[in-house]
Amino acid sequence: MGYNQKRRKLLFLFTKIVRIMKKTILPIFLANAGCSDRCVFCNQSAVESNCCSALLAEVTTEINRQLEYLRNTDIQLAYYGGTFTSIPFEQRLALLKFGKILVDRGTVSSIRVSTRPDALDIETVQQLKNHGVTEVEIGAQSLCDSVLTANNRRHTYEAVVNSVQRVKNAGLIAGIHLMTGLMGETQETYLLTLQRLMQLAPDMLRIHPTLVLRGTKLEQLFFEGRYNPQTMKQALVTASWLKLVARSQGIRVIRTGIQPSDELRNGQVVAGPFHPAFGEMVDSVGFYCLLYLLIKNYGVDSFVCSKSELSKVVGQRKDNIRRLEAKFATTLKISVSDLLMPGEIVIVNGLSKNVLSLVDMLSYYDYLKIMED
Repeated sequence: MGYNQKRRKLLFLFTKIVRIMKKTILPIFLANAGCSDRCVFCNQSAVESNCCSALLAEVTTEINRQLEYLRNTDIQLAYYGGTFTSIPFEQRLALLKFGKILVDRGTVSSIRVSTRPDALDIETVQQLKNHGVTEVEIGAQSLCDSVLTANNRRHTYEAVVNSVQRVKNAGLIAGIHLMTGLMGETQETYLLTLQRLMQLAPDMLRIHPTLVLRGTKLEQLFFEGRYNPQTMKQALVTASWLKLVARSQGIRVIRTGIQPSDELRNGQVVAGPFHPAFGEMVDSVGFYCLLYLLIKNYGVDSFVCSKSELSKVVGQRKDNIRRLEAKFATTLKISVSDLLMPGEIVIVNGLSKNVLSLVDMLSYYDYLKIMED
């Protein structure tokens, strides 16, 4: 067995171990709890199904209900939605104490909370840590002040920087949420957010496009002609490049796209790039670009990809293959292997390329040009 083959086999086994060890999230949604105002895009009752109010009795019932069906030994309790650290102190403390009891019993391994950048002072972060919280997701949405103002976020980029630093200084995992296509976003503000993301260096990132939901200020702006949502293609390209840049900096991307709740599937989306498989489509954009470059630079027509990623490589309804075959007037042959790492493509002559290499090979403008070609 050659070196490359041994390497791939070891990488494959490592990937399987990581997947086995992956946490199971026990989500508790506290819709708009702790929120003093509403962002222009926000309608959490549409985004989150199975919501609870911030009442301990309801939360306890929901946690016990979910625990009946969870079999993984590594379960993380996640308080999502709203602004957890702005929930009235006694209610927040009760939720944290209940979570700590579950951690001490071994029922769950840890706790995750989501909140705003301007609701994380040093004392609050320490309170979270003392009660078993290991991960804090910070809803930044953008890293550009003009965009934050346009979307009624009521916090600044500086607040994001300070909150991430406080969480990291406490030894906790810091995650941030970013949205593409927000009100007031331009190509310049998008690139500024990318630059600042690399400087900020959070541990993990969640990305999703802006959707126009019923009952939001953004819906009104949309019907007044004052807001134009991203097209699906624009959303996929911007989210794909953002994900590539983040991963190239060692930032773990935990989700791309909004979890498709029943409410979103059933008419709550007025406009915008919603698709239940948005995350897979984002990865497919990266594969399209990589195949494009391999065909153009090496004149090849045969590729090997990871068996688990075949659908991403060929694209939705084989759209990647059809576009490339039409562009280069060729017939492509795609085979699969169990020994390749996620994101890896091998040309039949043995040359291996990874989607992440696109960040070093291209600028964002090059990426756009390929997608428009």
